[in-house]
Amino acid sequence: MPCRRRPSSVLLASLLALAGCGAEPVDPDPIGNDDPMMAAALDGPLMVDPDLAGQNRRYAVVEPGGPVDAALPALDLTADRAADARGDALDLVGEQGLRHARIEAGEARPAGFASAPTLRDRAIAAIGGACAAKLTYDMGWAAKVPAAFPIYPRGHVIEAAGLSAPPCAVRAVSFASAVDPAELADFYVTMAGRDGMQPRVQRAGPALVVRGERGRVVYAVAIRPGADGGSTVDLVTSGG
Repeated sequence: MPCRRRPSSVLLASLLALAGCGAEPVDPDPIGNDDPMMAAALDGPLMVDPDLAGQNRRYAVVEPGGPVDAALPALDLTADRAADARGDALDLVGEQGLRHARIEAGEARPAGFASAPTLRDRAIAAIGGACAAKLTYDMGWAAKVPAAFPIYPRGHVIEAAGLSAPPCAVRAVSFASAVDPAELADFYVTMAGRDGMQPRVQRAGPALVVRGERGRVVYAVAIRPGADGGSTVDLVTSGG
């Protein structure tokens, strides 16, 4: 009897021709789409975070921190990296350029912000404990800082925490940058001024602390010299 091919599927016909008439039947659904649960998983809508879907990623700054992974780039503190970051920062600031951060005399307030042992402790020192004490750690919070107070371009995120449970809206991020502390202070003073604040800049040991308020919106930045160059930064915002 001659071989009979089913014309309903070009792919199936090709497989049958190769296998011969007496071969085992070819499963037309090798990945299990006849399984209702599998079909639902494959055909269902993708879940998208609405907070991230509309972002312009040109100035993306979130580079994963945490343990070193061979698949992830190491922190880059080269002069080229710093130059690229400065250029992106100037683009964010716009034509007005950067304001110079005037450092006031005396130790920075709030006390303990730049030296507290954990990111949550530093957030509590910066904005008080009513909301900050409830922060949860997750790197995803680094992508949800207010646009008015972004992570400095091309920063390397170390850890992040946050809370969005009215009346609390808190973001806390630690990151490293190839740019030196004075330039970072200029950037955050400029961004605070654009948001209607009159920020203060003070020293806390080797750190520079920039802090501003506008109504219920508070932000604080502690900027320390990095051990191998550049800077390490804690950015805390509340109410924005």
